[in-house]
Amino acid sequence: TERSKDSAPAPVNSLLDQWTQERSAELSVYIDRLANAFGAPRNDTIFGFSAFFRDVDLFLKRTPNAINKGYHKGKMCQEALSKPSERWRLMLRSPPPQKGAPAIVPRTFLRRTDPCFEQLRSRDQATEDLMKIDKLIPGALNAISNMASSSDSPGSANPTPNLPPGGGGVGNGGGGKGKDKGKGANKRNADGSPKANVPPPSPPSKRPMITPGTLASSCTWNAQVLTIKRDFNDPKTGQLKTLQPGIFDVGKFCVANGVAFNDYCWEFVCSYFMSTFDRANRAFFTLDDRRAASALRLGCARCGNSSDTSNHPEALSAKHSLPSHLAKMATYFRQG
Repeated sequence: TERSKDSAPAPVNSLLDQWTQERSAELSVYIDRLANAFGAPRNDTIFGFSAFFRDVDLFLKRTPNAINKGYHKGKMCQEALSKPSERWRLMLRSPPPQKGAPAIVPRTFLRRTDPCFEQLRSRDQATEDLMKIDKLIPGALNAISNMASSSDSPGSANPTPNLPPGGGGVGNGGGGKGKDKGKGANKRNADGSPKANVPPPSPPSKRPMITPGTLASSCTWNAQVLTIKRDFNDPKTGQLKTLQPGIFDVGKFCVANGVAFNDYCWEFVCSYFMSTFDRANRAFFTLDDRRAASALRLGCARCGNSSDTSNHPEALSAKHSLPSHLAKMATYFRQG
C-alpha cells in the first residue's frame, strides 16, 4: 500500500551497505527468525547471526575513526552469511540420511569454526596493535585518519573528488581555459602580454611518517659492513638535511666479542646504538621513556623485516634484543 511504501527504507547500493543502515539490527533478527523456521535454536546468544552482528557493532564502536567502519562491518557480516549458506544448500540438495547416520541439518546457524569469528578476532588484534603504535608514535592515529580522508581508494571513508580540468576556476572561464571572462580566465600583464604560467612552488621535503620498515632503504650492506644513511628535519627551514652515514663493521665486532651474527637484526641494533650511545664518554645515555621510545621507533623503522613481528617485534626482544658487549661497538663504528 501507499502507507507501507512511504515507511519502507530507501534501497541500498550494495550488499555491504545493508549492514550500515538504521534498521540493520532488525535485519539481523529477521535472519535469526528465518533460521529458526529451518530448525536453528531460538534466541541463540552465541551462534545466532544477531549475536554476531552485535559483537561486530561493539567492536567497531571502540575502533579509531581512521578505520572505514562501514566497509569492515559490511565485509564481516557478509562473510558470516557465506558458510551458513553453503551448509543449507548442501542440506537441500542432499537425500535424507540413512538410519542411524548423523543428520545433515545444521544444529546452529553459525559454527565455532566459521571464518567470520577468526576475522573478527584478527581485526580486534589489529586494532590493539594500532593503539600500541600510537603509544610509541604519538599522533599516528591522526596521521592515519588524515591519509584515509585524503585517499580515493575503495577503503577510504571520504574519497577525494575529481577536480575539473583547468584548475577549477569559477564561471565560464573554466579555471583559466574558458572562452569567456569568468573568474580564473587567463590574465595579462599591464603591457598586454600574457602572464607566464609559473607552477606553484613544491612543498619542502619532509621525512615520511616513521613506522616499522619505512626507513629500511637507508641501510645497505657490503659483506658484513653495514652503512646507515641519516638525515634530520631542520626546524628552521623544514627541509631534510643529510648527515654523515654511520658505518659499522658488524662482522669484526661479532668475531671479537663472540656474538652470533645471525641471532640479531643489526639494522635495528646499530640504529639503537647510534640513538642511545654517548661516544664522548663511551657509555650509554640514561634514557627517559620518551627518548627510549624514540630510539625503539627509529630502530624498527630501519628494520627491513618488520613484517615478521615474531622475530622482529616492536620491542627489545627476539632479534631486536641487544647483544652483550654492545658498548664495544664504538670501536667498530665510524662516520663516513
